[in-house]
Amino acid sequence: MSDYPIGAILKRDLKDAPGLLYFHMGIYIGDGFVIHFSGMEKKAKKSTIVMESLARFAAGEEVKLHRSPKSSTHGNAIMLRAYKEMKKAERGAGKFHHEYNMALNNCEDFCIHCYKKAHKKVFSKKESPGLSQTKKTAIGAGVIGALLYAFTNRD
Repeated sequence: MSDYPIGAILKRDLKDAPGLLYFHMGIYIGDGFVIHFSGMEKKAKKSTIVMESLARFAAGEEVKLHRSPKSSTHGNAIMLRAYKEMKKAERGAGKFHHEYNMALNNCEDFCIHCYKKAHKKVFSKKESPGLSQTKKTAIGAGVIGALLYAFTNRD
C-alpha cells in the first residue's frame, strides 16, 4: 500500500511533458486508490473523473505527496468530495464532466476544488456535538470500504 494520508493530493510527472511545468494530480482515498480528473490522453471530449489504483495513476512515474489534509476529518471530507464529483461526472453533470482545459479546468483544479470545499465544510462549522473523532474515523473507514467494494465489483 502507501503511507499517504486519506485526502492527500498526490502528483506525478506527465509522460512526454516537461516535469518542471506539468504534473498530473489526484486525491488519495485509501487502500491504494486515487480519484483524479483525467483528460490529457483522451482529450476534452472524453475527459472525466476516475477512480484507479495508485499504480495505474502513477503510470510508471514516481508519485509524490503534494499536499496533506489538515486532519483526518479534513482528509475524509476531501475523499468524500472527490467521490461526489466523480458520481456527478458519471451522471453527465458537474464542472469536471467533459470540460477539461489544460489551463483553466484541469486535474489540479479538481484537487484544489475538493480540498477547499472540504476545508470550508470542516473548519467553518463547529464540530457536531456527540460525534467523537473515533466515530468520525470509523465512518470514514466505512465509506472507504464501500467505495472500494463498489469499484471492484463493477460489471
